[in-house]
Parts: sequence; C-alpha cells; structure tokens
Amino acid sequence: MKHEIKVMTAADLEEANKKAIELNFNRTLNMEKFYESVRAYGFEPENARYPVFPLILHEHANGEYTEPHMRIEIIGPYNELGLVMKAVLDCPMDLYSQLSVYDYDTSKLHSIN
Repeated sequence: MKHEIKVMTAADLEEANKKAIELNFNRTLNMEKFYESVRAYGFEPENARYPVFPLILHEHANGEYTEPHMRIEIIGPYNELGLVMKAVLDCPMDLYSQLSVYDYDTSKLHSIN
C-alpha cells in the first residue's frame, strides 16, 4: 500500500491540534514547545511547511471509541546530522483528508546522506 505524504501549514497544524484537544484525542502537541524547536533550527514556524506521514487510522480516545482519526507523524526540519525533530498528532479525518499531497515530481529534494 502506497502512502501519500501530505503537507501541513502552521494554520493546518494549529487547527488540527485544537480539534484534537477539544475531542480529547490521545496525541496532541504543545504548540509553544513545537514552534520553539522549529525556531532553534533556523526556521520560522509560521512560514514552514510540515510533511506528515500517516501512521494508523485510530478510533480511540482515552480507551473509549471515538470518531475515526488519522494518527500522523509530523516531520520537522533536517540538518546535516539528519532529522532534528518529529512529533505525533491525532488529526481529525476531515482536516487530514483536505491536506495537500507532497508532489515529488515538481519538488527539489535535498539529500542529507
């Protein structure tokens, strides 16, 4: 099964996190700490785009069944040592399904190894 790599903007990330908190999902982010980490590597969080990888379709929150949502891994910036940060978030499906797909064919990729 081929997974699409989707991309979130800061606004997408904040909206998904807000909804995850409201819905009492298991995986949410401390946005202040997340953005602090992004800045530490020289990126402006509001202007960055965040690749997200689907991990699993999830249907639980605190041990109870809930609406299906996608558990995603958000990948932060890279440097010469490799991946410098990542985070996991339970993203509501309505928001996840609307995210744009990363286009390998038109994007320039930078290899770190």
